[in-house]
Amino acid sequence: MKIYNLNIDTSKPIRTVLNVPSNAEKYGIRVKATAGEYNVRNPLCQIIDGSTVIEATKKLDDGSFLFEMTSGNTEREREVIVRVIDMDEIDASGWDGI
Repeated sequence: MKIYNLNIDTSKPIRTVLNVPSNAEKYGIRVKATAGEYNVRNPLCQIIDGSTVIEATKKLDDGSFLFEMTSGNTEREREVIVRVIDMDEIDASGWDGI
């Protein structure tokens, strides 16, 4: 299985193109999320294809996500959205507003 790497810096959204051969048996997209020079600590990562939400197949040891995919020969080009959400919440319980 061929793996395509996609590095996303959430501090500056990008548009990028991955050239995946049509009618590929199986391939993977590895998504690594950073915010500037820092890793996103607790990300939720999804691929949105029209109205379909695709969840990652597995989370890898380095914190990146692997999406195992197959391609058909029905479409030549396809635009999808890769959504990364930081699930960590800021603990403001001790903050007094000063």
